[in-house]
Amino acid sequence: MQPSVLIGNDVVDLSLPETQEKDRLSRFAKRVCTREEQTLLAGTDKPHLMLWALWSAKETAYKIAKKHRSETIFSPIRFIVDPASLPLFSGESVAIGNVRYQGTEIQVRWHSAEEYIHCVGIWADRSLNEVLVAVAREGDRSLQEVVGEKPLSLREELSAPSPASQQARQLAKQLLAEQGFRDVEIVREQNQERFDPPRAWYHGRLLAGCDLSLSHHGRFVAAAVWVEGDVARAESG
Repeated sequence: MQPSVLIGNDVVDLSLPETQEKDRLSRFAKRVCTREEQTLLAGTDKPHLMLWALWSAKETAYKIAKKHRSETIFSPIRFIVDPASLPLFSGESVAIGNVRYQGTEIQVRWHSAEEYIHCVGIWADRSLNEVLVAVAREGDRSLQEVVGEKPLSLREELSAPSPASQQARQLAKQLLAEQGFRDVEIVREQNQERFDPPRAWYHGRLLAGCDLSLSHHGRFVAAAVWVEGDVARAESG
């Protein structure tokens, strides 16, 4: 059963060479951005950072749309980003906006830091403030502590083959533990030749009233979790 609230997230490591090469980024922008978005890029003094903000929003919205309709294909130019406020890209900053896709609007919020851009989105008449998020850099002591405290089950490992995807799960498990769910498994079930989006299992059954999203890029892993307040109180009470 699909959750009533769907969320997505995406993180971009700004230290990687491919996030900074001007010629490559110019060609990339023409391929994935609308004319309005390209105008937005031309009007900022940090176009490469704005491009990755736009891209992270498109990725975030796609993850949500894919959950809603599994047949959704990622065509970046069809996910239209409309920032209500622009990321400042000066130290740490937060900005908000929305992504339009096939008549639907998905709320998004960016958090830009010196080394990464993180975007989180929600599809429902709910506030993004209800979504719990975590971003960690590989090798950080805090992440290593989470890894040690939240080991993955065999079932989780089978659907998370890379170390980065495993660490993103452990971040999500930590967020869920803070809501009272301490024995959660985060699993992508295999459906024919593909894996479904990750879902939380609690005591052997799908955790109702919950959605989550995982992402990783370069040195960074991220997780976003939404849990219906009544569910959290009932399960942990």
